[in-house]
Amino acid sequence: MFAATFVPNQLRMEFLSQTYVALRGPTGAPQTAQDTINRLSDRLSPATLLADRRAAVLALKGLSRDCKRDVGDRALSGLLEVLVNDAELDADIGKAVLETLQLLCDTEEGDVAAKELGFKYTDQVLANEKTTHTLLSLLGDQNFYTRFATLQYLSTLLHNRRQLVQGYFLKSSNGTRNVISVLEDKREIIRNEAISLVEALISQSPDIQKVLAFEGAFEKLFSIVSQEGGVEGGAVTSSALTCVDGLLRFNSSNQSYFRETALPPVLCSLLLFPSNIQMRDSAPQEFALQFWDSQKQNNASLVVGIIGMLVGSKGSSPQEVLAFTRCLVEIALASNAPPPVKIQSLRLLPLNSTFPLSELILTPYMPVPETNGEEWDRLEPASALDVLVELALHGEYNGLEGGKRSRDGLELRAVAVSVFENFVQKDEIRQAFLQAMLPAEGPSMCLCHLTTN
Repeated sequence: MFAATFVPNQLRMEFLSQTYVALRGPTGAPQTAQDTINRLSDRLSPATLLADRRAAVLALKGLSRDCKRDVGDRALSGLLEVLVNDAELDADIGKAVLETLQLLCDTEEGDVAAKELGFKYTDQVLANEKTTHTLLSLLGDQNFYTRFATLQYLSTLLHNRRQLVQGYFLKSSNGTRNVISVLEDKREIIRNEAISLVEALISQSPDIQKVLAFEGAFEKLFSIVSQEGGVEGGAVTSSALTCVDGLLRFNSSNQSYFRETALPPVLCSLLLFPSNIQMRDSAPQEFALQFWDSQKQNNASLVVGIIGMLVGSKGSSPQEVLAFTRCLVEIALASNAPPPVKIQSLRLLPLNSTFPLSELILTPYMPVPETNGEEWDRLEPASALDVLVELALHGEYNGLEGGKRSRDGLELRAVAVSVFENFVQKDEIRQAFLQAMLPAEGPSMCLCHLTTN
């Protein structure tokens, strides 16, 4: 029992002894910070013992905050050697060197001079692709501290010199595979940091967007959204959906690939709207009436944005356009979604759409006054066209809160007018409206009988 406790204590004493010797000269005389950093930098040489290098890195990390310039100018090259040669073999030294490099390249904290140093050292680190490829390889390490510190440092390098890191990433043999693997990490803090990395990595890089998409990024991101509770989730859901948007927007190749997967219907399901609903069937009440907060509104807005992007781009099948368009119409005209989400849904309806607004029968709802939105009355079914006109003329919920004129309320009415104008662009629709407005001997025509055929 004595031996079991003696060995760790002995190792701790050796570490303290090594650090003490590193910080003081051979005669025990006190040194300046520069002398100490010079001595520690010499101990980073591969010719020294691993334990000595570990102690030197830890000491340099402690000095990096107050002596950033001295540590960077004197020790950066040695630290990069340790990263390449030792980080994969020893988790402790890997964590220490990554955290030290993070401090040196940080451009967010400190004064202007400290931030300029961060960019300077970032440029030295990225002088060639070797360091970036080492970091991408370290993402495959299952050690928590190594993987987490690597993610953070890669994010810092991307923040400082995104295009350069992206170029190195595309040349890496295992970068794509390892980035996707960290999205599957069961440790939430690792997974969340990986989402942030992906968001930065795909920014304005169609090539990286493609390679990550074909490696399974869509599936991994939607799996995270599902684990977090869909649109009911928090900031993690928002980040994952932002990544999905980033992979799809302005990337026709990824849009085509995405449509070939089983994921498009999931977008409607996230909003609780059944993607396979028939035109004659009413939308479920759990879709129409939901509890909303600011985070859910943000998440739902991201989903609506993705749906609108797919509807408005080339390559969508008629069935997909019909399902997505109906989802947008139902959100805008027959749900209790917040006004900004309704406005967004109407704006994203495709131009020159042949969607049969006059044939779709909606079930509108009206909030019961003075219940703070907790009680709702179901109104008589009406055509989507009738509801749209009512919205344009009187506002949301038939002008129930007309006395509280708001910018969102006016904007919602204006967008409804715009959708109506777009709907009547076709000659046959305009003629049908004119005929309905003129006196007739036979049965009068109402809006709900108009068709787009």
